Amino acid sequence: MFPFGLLLAVIVGAASASPAPTCTVSNLHEALSVTLPPDTTCRFRACAQVLAVGEDTLLIRDGVRGAIVELSPVAERKATVGDLVEIKGLCRDNELNRRSLSADTMTVVGRGPTLTPKDIDGTLLDSGQYNYTPVRIRGVIAATTRDELDSRWNWFVIRSASGSANIAVQEKAISLQRLRALTDAEVSIEGLAVPLANWRANRGNHIYLSSEDALKVVTPPPADPFRTPPLGDVLSAHRQRTSGIVLAVSKDRLFLRTARRALLPVCPMEGASPPRPGSTVEVSGFPQRTTDGFLLFDALLRPSDLATDTLDAPLDISPEQLFTDPNGVSKVNARFNGRILRLRGTVGLRPGGSGSDGKLLLDCGTHSLAVDLSAQPDLASLDLAPGCRLEVAGLCVASFQEDAVRMGFPHFEGFTVIPRSVTDLRVLARPPWWTPFRLVVFICVLVVALIAIAIWNRLLHAHAERRGRELYRERIAHAQAEFKVEERTRLAVELHDSVSQTLAGVALQIDSADRASRSHGETGSFLNTARQLLASCRRELQSCLWDLRSRTFEERDMTEAIERAVSPHTGSAKVSVRFNVPREQLLETTTHAILRIIRELVSNAVRHGHASSVRIAGEHHGDMVNFSVTDDGCGFDVRTAPGPLQGHFGLQGIRERLKPYKGSIDIKSAVGKGTRIAVRMVISEMNEDEEEV
Repeated sequence: MFPFGLLLAVIVGAASASPAPTCTVSNLHEALSVTLPPDTTCRFRACAQVLAVGEDTLLIRDGVRGAIVELSPVAERKATVGDLVEIKGLCRDNELNRRSLSADTMTVVGRGPTLTPKDIDGTLLDSGQYNYTPVRIRGVIAATTRDELDSRWNWFVIRSASGSANIAVQEKAISLQRLRALTDAEVSIEGLAVPLANWRANRGNHIYLSSEDALKVVTPPPADPFRTPPLGDVLSAHRQRTSGIVLAVSKDRLFLRTARRALLPVCPMEGASPPRPGSTVEVSGFPQRTTDGFLLFDALLRPSDLATDTLDAPLDISPEQLFTDPNGVSKVNARFNGRILRLRGTVGLRPGGSGSDGKLLLDCGTHSLAVDLSAQPDLASLDLAPGCRLEVAGLCVASFQEDAVRMGFPHFEGFTVIPRSVTDLRVLARPPWWTPFRLVVFICVLVVALIAIAIWNRLLHAHAERRGRELYRERIAHAQAEFKVEERTRLAVELHDSVSQTLAGVALQIDSADRASRSHGETGSFLNTARQLLASCRRELQSCLWDLRSRTFEERDMTEAIERAVSPHTGSAKVSVRFNVPREQLLETTTHAILRIIRELVSNAVRHGHASSVRIAGEHHGDMVNFSVTDDGCGFDVRTAPGPLQGHFGLQGIRERLKPYKGSIDIKSAVGKGTRIAVRMVISEMNEDEEEV
């Protein structure tokens, strides 16, 4: 793919995934100029001549306009330079708001005329009149580099007396190593003039070099790059040399004081080791005019034994002297540019921070200075925290923003001090622990803590109120329960003293009548039935008395309530209870019914079935309560079991208790195999009835 300064953004998705076309155009000019609404595409058809072929792109021109076309994976790729092709595809605006073309079909329809390159210079290239045209330019190779946006491409500069031009070439065509070997060679280049695009779209034009054959060496580079003309007032397209003493070193450049005592910034070639401040060096580089003099870029360095002046001692000044004249008038004092100065100030920005690029800000009252520490690796030992009072000695250099237009002149940004070593930095005073920033942080933390405490207190207060209401309800419930127990106890005493005694007397009389009438057959049978009925009545009354005296109904756990209810009737039998029904789901009447039914079933199992083990289980599903009583007793025949006519009212009483609950009872028993009785109750019906009452 051609970068052409990364001319096109990568087409996102295949053509089939693009938005639906909204129009169709029939030539290249319309495809490049038609107005498209956001996120829409347009079908285009164009006939043009191929100027260059890339891996997945074509450079074409139809006689009026030129463009780069991205080839989709399904497009035919057999075109060569000079072919006439018919292209159909989509045009759209990419993420950088640049028009991009994508071809899904391409057909070779003929062969176009051979285009003769036009001889141009840097000025004509910048004019744009030769865009998408073969051109020829002559000059000196300088400033070779790998494209930082696409590593498959290399860039270099052609310098001439009339100006300079940027050249792009693929690494596989001419390697970066080969280009650097040709640095300072005079060459002739044939290529295509193409406008830059994307992030570089506003930087003008460049020349695309398709192969190594398109570069012809006119004059090879000098064998000794230091045998070049000395740097003077007249600049050359070739390297020029000079020598001097190194005043200071930053990350990407060093500063020399030449024999003419001029300050000369030097940008070494990539990979060159910077010399130490105070050493003398000879440099050979490409000269360029700057705001305050000259700059040598892509410079080669070597030690020099030429006699030069020694470094000046630092000049102690106040920062105000840099920005005022002796009369106190606000004025940038240029005489300090290139001098070794010593100043004092307060650190405003920690070095190495985000975006600082190894620089810190030195606050000097009404003015601020930048301190360039990018070439000082041992800053950690100094701990230059913001707020430190610092003394700095180093080279003072004026900084200008070259790309800012201020009435035609670069904008003066300020002075930068470049220390020669870590010893040029001296911490005069550490910042106080209690800083405004920390005070703000402390206040914020305190406010958050107070808010958290207030919320916590509010939650505690709400919890205390809720717990108080619960305790109040529990006390009322307890008082009510105590009242019920006292009332039941009173009723139990009265029933025991009256009805129970009376029933006992009646039982004695029936026994006497039975003994007296044993000789009269049927009378004895009736008296026996009456005795059984009376005995059942007495047992029922005893159960009622036990219920009235017991606290079983106050139990909050149904398993414990059942165990307490059946304990007087189990004798030596072992009883296990697993009743998974929440007590709060049952009303008192329902609880009473369940306990009476279970007690009756357990009593029958022990008294009549002579069971040694009884299992009680229960569960709750919605509005249904299911429970069972299983024993290992002697069992009985369900079809011939005695009933009310024989004086056995247990099962009949259970069925009567289940009627309000629409309940049912299921009995499974066999002689000698024990008994299992399952009970089913609908508790919602009874709950609703009691709520209505």
